[in-house]
Amino acid sequence: MKYTKLYNETTNLCSCGKCGKEIELKATECSYCRANFLSNSLEFSSETPLPIRVLKIFAYIDLIVGIIAGLFTIKENGILGLAFILQGILICSLFLVIALIAENIIEIRKNTTQKK
Repeated sequence: MKYTKLYNETTNLCSCGKCGKEIELKATECSYCRANFLSNSLEFSSETPLPIRVLKIFAYIDLIVGIIAGLFTIKENGILGLAFILQGILICSLFLVIALIAENIIEIRKNTTQKK
């Protein structure tokens, strides 16, 4: 049976599609489980890179903190409270757009990289 190699862009390594061990990019057979690979069988892993996940987490944290700070401040100074709420929404939106752009760039790179 023929298997595929999985390429992880985060680590720049390939792994065997059968046993999951790290292998060389040009390998035709896994040295651990002896699985044979299809020619041109390089597949990209679909996990979201850690920096993008961290950016999304910070975006939502900023949104929550901005809204909470705005609600506490709006009683004393209405304009400042609204500014906190707007800041939370706008910065959250900015971070999410940056994360989306980064994900799209990764997908474009995957689609334009030649499979060896």
